[in-house]
Amino acid sequence: MESIAQAVVPLLIGISILLFIFLGGRSRLSLAPLDDMPDWHRWASRAAGLLLLLGIWLLGHALAPSGATRIPSPQATAGTAWLMLTQGDLIYHAGISFGRVVVGFLIASVIGVPTGYIVGAFCVPRLAFLPINSFVRYIPPTAFVILLVVYFGIGEAYKYAVVVVGTLFFIVQMVVDAVEDIDVRYLEMGLMSGLSRGETFSHVILPAAAPRVLDVLRINLSAAWIFLVVAEMVGATGGLGHLITTSRRFLRIEEMFVAIVSFGVIGMMSDGALQLLSKRLFPWAFPGKGAGR
Repeated sequence: MESIAQAVVPLLIGISILLFIFLGGRSRLSLAPLDDMPDWHRWASRAAGLLLLLGIWLLGHALAPSGATRIPSPQATAGTAWLMLTQGDLIYHAGISFGRVVVGFLIASVIGVPTGYIVGAFCVPRLAFLPINSFVRYIPPTAFVILLVVYFGIGEAYKYAVVVVGTLFFIVQMVVDAVEDIDVRYLEMGLMSGLSRGETFSHVILPAAAPRVLDVLRINLSAAWIFLVVAEMVGATGGLGHLITTSRRFLRIEEMFVAIVSFGVIGMMSDGALQLLSKRLFPWAFPGKGAGR
């Protein structure tokens, strides 16, 4: 009962904060800019969300059976994370996974973004390539895992290949959609100004779709982490996915939770970095000084 009571406290506090802000008339439609919302309301809303998550975690810990199938408490998970951090194990595995994601995702982006631009902007490549891309896109990437092991072995090239195959075709399709959503008036103005098709592509289409393309990369970066976990569970000797597999084998549940939380932390940091980069490169795509804060 004491554990349940500990879980209920942050839940009630988080819900109370959200209700106070919402019923106080400060909650705005999600499509509206956040300029009129005080900074402390933004931070209070985020803190309430963290409290709700903490409460759910504590409640799961209190209600789950003990033993091998237990749910570790946040305190035990934090203690294990600190121990792994000081011993260097967590940095070692996280660094390996991060490097694999960077390499695989860069390969997919370097191929996928230009391909998506060309396929989206010109009719002949679209008719020739888009049906093939759609066909491959609907094949679960995990179905290629064993095939990739056959061709690449279980070395680093295999991990990169899984990330590339898992994200490439979605990047192409989403970049095509971003190009097709460009206001046709921009294209007409470019052509009426005497620009050739190539100049219209480079001076109008490329910059107009760029903010959306960076959003495409943000979304698919999360998918890259998902496929990396699958890759690291087969024949890996390091990485967060490998850490989860070995922790499961030896029933080190706290270490499994540390690896899972690490994925979320690294993902949030990389997503925030790409969002900040987008705001710096394309400020005109974020109207309102409080947009996205």
